[in-house]
Amino acid sequence: MVDVTELTRGGTAVRTARFMASRVLALVEHPAERGPLVAERPKAA
Repeated sequence: MVDVTELTRGGTAVRTARFMASRVLALVEHPAERGPLVAERPKAA
C-alpha cells in the first residue's frame, strides 16, 4: 500500500490517496527560491 498526499507550499494537505502498487515513483518539488506569489502578498492599506 502506498499513501500519496498533495501538499501546499505551507505544508497543508490538500488531498490524499491510497494505492496498491508493486513499484513506487515519487515526484518531489522543492519550494521556489523567489518571494511569495501575488495572491500571497499582504495587501497595502
